Amino acid sequence: MERIIHHDEGSILNIMTLIMESSDNSEPHYNKDRDEVILVLEGNLRILFDCNKSINISSVDKKPWHLIKSNTTHQIIPLSDKVKILEIIGGVHKPDSCIMAKFKD
Repeated sequence: MERIIHHDEGSILNIMTLIMESSDNSEPHYNKDRDEVILVLEGNLRILFDCNKSINISSVDKKPWHLIKSNTTHQIIPLSDKVKILEIIGGVHKPDSCIMAKFKD
């Protein structure tokens, strides 16, 4: 997975481009007290949530983005060979901002 950072240290918005291959995935995690928007620029992905819920998003969808509310455990799984994502997270990043977690059944 490649991360391209588009913000300065201490910025009120954290903006990154993520480029994922089909073999990549993120670990289940949540953003403590910070909302996150995932915008699919290229390709297709699945976002997994607690209780076996998920959504699929494609760059060709009428709404190619999803708002993930703060403190929501999620994981990103590429469904195409390559997925390019714009990730926007509100609030200043701190060392305990992103928490690795397990899914709830």
